[in-house]
Amino acid sequence: MNIYRLQSDPQYYALVEVNAEQVLDELRRLNGAPVGKSWSPIKVEWNDEDPGGLYDSDFPYFATHIPVFSKRAIDVLATLIEPAGEILPLSCDQGEYCAFNVTTLFDVLDLHESEVVRFSSGKIMRVINYVLRNEGIVDSPIFKILQIPLMSVFVTERFVEIVNENALRGFSFEPVQVSSHS
Repeated sequence: MNIYRLQSDPQYYALVEVNAEQVLDELRRLNGAPVGKSWSPIKVEWNDEDPGGLYDSDFPYFATHIPVFSKRAIDVLATLIEPAGEILPLSCDQGEYCAFNVTTLFDVLDLHESEVVRFSSGKIMRVINYVLRNEGIVDSPIFKILQIPLMSVFVTERFVEIVNENALRGFSFEPVQVSSHS
């Protein structure tokens, strides 16, 4: 099974929160738990200071753990991703964008093979090199890792195929090693 870390292509502009201090807690809520009707659209705009340069991204960078899709990308991906999370509207004067709250979490991080940096408490601060265990990945095209839901988002080969078949722009996929260790 091929798994990829979902990333935004850096040649495109990123989106930023208009009132970053006011939305930090809201962004932390997107930790794998559903937020449902309590969600209030966050106001975002293009980061013109970004060294990117292209606006027409279907997947602009926003936050590592929060995928943001254009309306065009949602139209293509909705039936694939909806079972794995929530499509949440954003407020943007430059286009229609939605955050995707990934609520599918798998306990698949191979802690023996992955290279991780830990806080003094033992919690994971950062993952330098991801290695995932194959047996824990159930049929979901998009997911997060249970122990670190405020970090990266992962996708399967099927997700990548649909993005490529529909020529969606702004996506980058970093292959992740998958082990067969238990």
